[in-house]
Amino acid sequence: MARAQASARRHPGEDMMPEHTPQETFSQSESRFRALFEQSMDAIYIVAPDGKSLEANQAWLDMFGYSREDLSTLRAEAVYANPADRANFLRLVSDTGFVKDEERFRRKDGTEFDCERTVVAIADDSGALIAYQGVYRD
Repeated sequence: MARAQASARRHPGEDMMPEHTPQETFSQSESRFRALFEQSMDAIYIVAPDGKSLEANQAWLDMFGYSREDLSTLRAEAVYANPADRANFLRLVSDTGFVKDEERFRRKDGTEFDCERTVVAIADDSGALIAYQGVYRD
């Protein structure tokens, strides 16, 4: 009994390169994740350990009333209704690597609101803390 074998057939002169280079594959993957980040209905915010804002999606900007341009000077403490609550957050996330709770926040216009958040600590390959990534729902 003969077994059928699947084989790739190449034609003379056909390019023998793979369909996508690793860089192209990475770029496509990055594009998909960027779209997921930007199109999420949940507010997503990434902040450095020192409180400097690194990234936010449109849902977060809309929820908190900031523009993308505001992010370059926005400090994490500014979005807390009580800025001292940031210190409590840092203690909690330091102990467990994540925080899931409800917090009172302040929008750019000064209005306060309660919000559910889930935040995880992000580390580099050596284990050094590089950011906190949070998902917020009001």
